[in-house]
Amino acid sequence: MSEATRMAELYRSIYEGDDHGEAWHGPALKSLLKGITSGQASRSPQGKGHSILQLVLHMAYWEEIELRRFNGEVVDAPLNSPDDWPSNRKISDSGMAECVAASREVTQCAAQSYRGLLRREAQGTGSGAQSR
Repeated sequence: MSEATRMAELYRSIYEGDDHGEAWHGPALKSLLKGITSGQASRSPQGKGHSILQLVLHMAYWEEIELRRFNGEVVDAPLNSPDDWPSNRKISDSGMAECVAASREVTQCAAQSYRGLLRREAQGTGSGAQSR
């Protein structure tokens, strides 16, 4: 298995998981979010933790940054910024569905980019991302 194929499968599994809802890192995002209401997603844990909503937005943000960098863009993405960790807020069920869909979309785009790299490698037309 080529590195590009392995990476594409890893990215696909982040959201989708296998037949049992598992990914390389543990439970896949899809299975973790199944049945989570908007109220549950925006509830802050006691102490200094992040809500489910904040975690989903945080993961989607960094997946998008990684994808943009993979595609050759120089991206300034400071840690612990409002984009990195958005503030918590109440969200509607449709707003939660949009957040989950955005996370799924960026994960699928990353997997597709790695599959594109695989095709280019097989054709001998390129090595993937531009150097940074």
